[in-house]
Amino acid sequence: MIRVTAKERDIPYPEIFITSALIQDPKSVTSDPSFEEIGGTVSNPSKVFPDLTSVRARVVGMVKSTGTGGELKLVEEDFTTPVDLNATPFAVPDTAGAWQTFSFDTDVQCRASRNLYCLMGRLNGATAIELKYVQVTPFLV
Repeated sequence: MIRVTAKERDIPYPEIFITSALIQDPKSVTSDPSFEEIGGTVSNPSKVFPDLTSVRARVVGMVKSTGTGGELKLVEEDFTTPVDLNATPFAVPDTAGAWQTFSFDTDVQCRASRNLYCLMGRLNGATAIELKYVQVTPFLV
């Protein structure tokens, strides 16, 4: 775990602390129109951030897609109640079948406890979506 000093907290960009893999090997999105679980990890952000009011999550990885309409979102589940961490799902760009990097930030506060973080996706009109090397990182906003 990396700790920062009070002086480092004044840096005007996100402070990244830990990263968890959601997907390593290529995985295809096959569901249309409902969301399906593509990958996930278990984490407790309150162990790193005692005050979660300014903590969000950033999802980064690689995508290969054909067509428009595909969507991704991150869902936090405390093993009883799922919460969408994206008010609006991330729109997957049409990459014309070529691998490209992507990233999106959540806009809903994480909850304090050990939670399951699931990457969810759907075709929603896209012909194909494939993901690999996808990770999630909590950061301060």
